[in-house]
Amino acid sequence: MNITIINRQCNFSNISATKERPKWFDRERCFNSILRETFAVPHVNLVVFFDGQPSDDHFINKYQVELVTNDCGSGSQSYKESLKYALYETNSDYFYFVEDDYLHKPGWLDILKEGFGESFDYFTLYDHADKYSELYKGLKSEIQTTGSCHWRETPSTTDTFACTRETLKEDHGVHEYFSSFFDYSLDHKRFCELRSRGRTIMSCMPGWSTHVETDLMSPAINWSLV
Repeated sequence: MNITIINRQCNFSNISATKERPKWFDRERCFNSILRETFAVPHVNLVVFFDGQPSDDHFINKYQVELVTNDCGSGSQSYKESLKYALYETNSDYFYFVEDDYLHKPGWLDILKEGFGESFDYFTLYDHADKYSELYKGLKSEIQTTGSCHWRETPSTTDTFACTRETLKEDHGVHEYFSSFFDYSLDHKRFCELRSRGRTIMSCMPGWSTHVETDLMSPAINWSLV
């Protein structure tokens, strides 16, 4: 199983800058939670997909990682270009796309591999906090288990997800379409559309990663200690 993990980074994002974060939030901390787990692991390749050129003071300059730069200019364009990179510049059959503000618990790579061992079309290690809110009151989800984890079917997910090359290739047009209107991707609408076409979207619970935004973090875990 050859897995390519594509971590998208940039110098500054207008969209991300307005999000409410916990005081301990740090993008380098998020990056290290990925790097520690994947460093020198056979058949797992971490690629940092950077929008533009890293500034002199960007933390990524401290690390010897595979760095791919592309002048995208927006989150949606960076997303689209990262998918093209996966499909046309790698030989992996399994992909994990990760935004720069996701923190991972130790052991997440094993859970990722478990997910790839199932028949999920798409899956995420993020346990979406909004799915427990009034917005989704009455939501019913199919629950499955793997060796170490419970998984629930979810209506949608974010730009941080895993899938196979075959699935990505078949759905590439849908991914492109929902990242073609604004500087940000319409991720919720994208995955709702994919689900309407019969794709399964699963998320583990409790989460093995979290989007580090104050009101949207994976529940039941003290992420400040990770």
